[in-house]
Amino acid sequence: MSTPRVTFLSTWGTACGIATYTEQLSAALAETGIDVGVWAEDAVPPAHAERGAWSPHADVQVTTDAWARTDATPHRLTDNAATLAHGDILHIQHEFGLFQDATAMKMIIAVAHASGARVVITLHTPETRAGSPGWFEALATADAIVVHSTHAANLVASWWPHKHSIHVIHHGVRAYDRMDRATARKQVGIEADAIAGVTVGFLSPAKEIDALVCGVIYGMTLERTLGGATGRRSVCMLAGKRMSAPHDPAYWGRIERAIIDAGLADRITIRSGFVPNADMIAYYS
Repeated sequence: MSTPRVTFLSTWGTACGIATYTEQLSAALAETGIDVGVWAEDAVPPAHAERGAWSPHADVQVTTDAWARTDATPHRLTDNAATLAHGDILHIQHEFGLFQDATAMKMIIAVAHASGARVVITLHTPETRAGSPGWFEALATADAIVVHSTHAANLVASWWPHKHSIHVIHHGVRAYDRMDRATARKQVGIEADAIAGVTVGFLSPAKEIDALVCGVIYGMTLERTLGGATGRRSVCMLAGKRMSAPHDPAYWGRIERAIIDAGLADRITIRSGFVPNADMIAYYS
């Protein structure tokens, strides 16, 4: 039996969770003896050199400038159908900021199928519009869908017809040496004895940050009503680049107002901006 070939369609070499996911999964597959390649988006200069670029696994072949999110049509990809024909699986890393045209996505899947390849799509943001007309028709032609959590799997199962082909692969993070917790908390401004909830990454409306904050407000309000049953103060910190909400300009203002109105501005903190490696290690510690 010949060695299977998996081709990733993804971002690469940027400070991006999708790029990190591709780096780690492609390396893990290569280590099992699978033939792995990456068709990478046009090179984008890393926003921060300390966490932007890396060398691929020795056995992972990376083709740069294979496509761009600004392409009006997928011709650069479909013109590479002959190359794709050498692969068994096309693994598309899907996010609406990367692929905005459902018709183009359907075309890419059709070309892959015509070459004899199966198509796996990782939905990095399986939001509601993935099941909307147009996108549903495109994604329904895939052979399998991968998501990062059971919650996301249940969401996709509500609209995707092939429920037995939904798989959960947790995103994972890079390994860092752990810091002393007291030192780490002091570094990022978290009280030493607090019960702390922390999330680090792009703060995108697609991740339903508003729902997360509302849940935290409810929990903290209930805790306060019960008189702080744990005897310890709870805090929440969200750190990372704040992404805009073009269709809802008031999005972040509503979140900030809700925190203030609940009297929790000293316990729920949104720290917007790039998180340097030193702070990343502290947050995870």
